[in-house]
Amino acid sequence: MQEQIPYESAKIMYLVDDIDNKEKLKEIIMETCKDLSSKK
Repeated sequence: MQEQIPYESAKIMYLVDDIDNKEKLKEIIMETCKDLSSKK
C-alpha cells in the first residue's frame, strides 16, 4: 500500500484509495487483524 503523510508533523499512514473495492478492503482488514493478533 502507498504510504502518505496526511499533514505536517503527522506520522506516516497507509492510503487506501479504492474504498469501493470490497475484496481489497476485506484483504486489508484480514491482514491487519492477523498482524495485530500475532503481536499479543
